[in-house]
Amino acid sequence: MLRAHDVMLDVPVALKIVRPDLAEDPRFRKLFELEIRISARFAHPHIVPLHDHGLAPDGTPYLGLAFADAGSFARLRDQILSWEELKRLSLQVLAALG
Repeated sequence: MLRAHDVMLDVPVALKIVRPDLAEDPRFRKLFELEIRISARFAHPHIVPLHDHGLAPDGTPYLGLAFADAGSFARLRDQILSWEELKRLSLQVLAALG
């Protein structure tokens, strides 16, 4: 993910850009398009909403998401969480999936 700025709306966004070597693979493009359609259906406080999607000038597909400055689960990779924190995060994930 890349942090970018939507100049039209004057808001930060997160961009997911397909790697050039995968952009030419029709199977991967189909999966990426499916991800865009699925992302558009979600509306939940614990799921980052779809902001935009399309093709870059060079034809590379991209997905734009509202920028969330909360971090990611990757930051927790090497941490030992308390039972309370693990429970809180798990309930948020389950609520979003529900």
